Amino acid sequence: MTTHSNDLAATEVTGSSSARVPGWTSSFVAFLLDGAGPGDRLSWGARLDAVRAQADAAQLVIERDGASVVAWIRLRTAGGAAYRTTEHFLLGHEGTSLDDAALALLNELHRELVRRESTLPEPLLEAMRQSAAGAQADLPMPIEWLAVRAGVKPAARQVPSGAAVGDELVAAAERQGLHAIAVDAAAYLADFSTGDAAGCQTIVYVGATPEAARTACDAERAMIAACDRGEPVTFALNAALGRALGYPECCIAAFGPRCDLPNAALRFEALEQTGASAFALLNDVDPRRSLISHFVCRYDCGASLRYARGVLDAVAAVDVTRAEALSQSLHGVVAVFREGGSLQLGETHAAGDDRYVYRSSVMHENLGGYAHWRDVLADADEVRLAPGVLTPFRNGQPLAPLPFDEARVQIRAFVGAA
Repeated sequence: MTTHSNDLAATEVTGSSSARVPGWTSSFVAFLLDGAGPGDRLSWGARLDAVRAQADAAQLVIERDGASVVAWIRLRTAGGAAYRTTEHFLLGHEGTSLDDAALALLNELHRELVRRESTLPEPLLEAMRQSAAGAQADLPMPIEWLAVRAGVKPAARQVPSGAAVGDELVAAAERQGLHAIAVDAAAYLADFSTGDAAGCQTIVYVGATPEAARTACDAERAMIAACDRGEPVTFALNAALGRALGYPECCIAAFGPRCDLPNAALRFEALEQTGASAFALLNDVDPRRSLISHFVCRYDCGASLRYARGVLDAVAAVDVTRAEALSQSLHGVVAVFREGGSLQLGETHAAGDDRYVYRSSVMHENLGGYAHWRDVLADADEVRLAPGVLTPFRNGQPLAPLPFDEARVQIRAFVGAA
């Protein structure tokens, strides 16, 4: 295992389409309503008065006991303001204000969205991904490459998906004035790659100079050779790769004795070492939005914060709006589970006494025995943090507390650094 996280494959930069791809909304409406039409009672009790699938949003008019609301649902990747959010969607309403009964309807729709998200069919997810890609222009290169070009780090390491993508990434890096080397390492990667990188066969090293790319490549070649000989990868070998990729010394040192732990346990122990709050820019529970590519020693690590700020500045240099949105998405209350999975309460603001109001809850991977937390927190809009217990609230009223063993669950507010 390496200091570098292999959770996510490299961003594809060999070409993209700017054409909008419609079609997700009709499929989404059919999925969400499960055959119901205007005048029908929905499974969760409201009556559907009207429904409309627009190019970029689904609009529902729902009613119960005289209360009515016109709700809209858009892809979260589209950005913009919303009443509440989920992992994939923004939920909002027509009109400037709603009464309590209408808000209750909207909150029930939000809970239904959260409940159904885990069963979204793959063709619908693909249509949503294509629509998002068409609506938002890609960065000119992966974030890690921007950091290399800006001098934040000497080299970057990526694990692209697909047999031919390695060579394509090398050519793409060269078009950006960078230097890259692709190495076939299928057997080596099979031992520890996870997430989207599982099953990948190639490692690509990208440097600002040929020497920087070669140094990173040679450092990991030595690790690969040790594995081929059936020997353990030593701390010195791991440290050489970490330094070649510009990782903080404290994080390299902390990783050494923990290198054989699963990724979930590495993140858990780092959060366990963290003080009362964590730095938002170090939030890596969603690899798609992470600014860091190494396992931090703790989530209030000053050296890693400087690294993450440098990466964010590199993004801002080419797309300020994207950088601001990325930064904001990393704020929130995060629960990390030692056995795997995490849960983030997003769009938070402090409400005093370790209480946080939030507008979205997103689960990452399977929470195992804590899976019920997803539904409980989707039904709430505020939490209070205390040792060994998380107390959810709804409209200011406490709900049943969620007790936990701090040896198995760690929770922190990820906030901006002073």
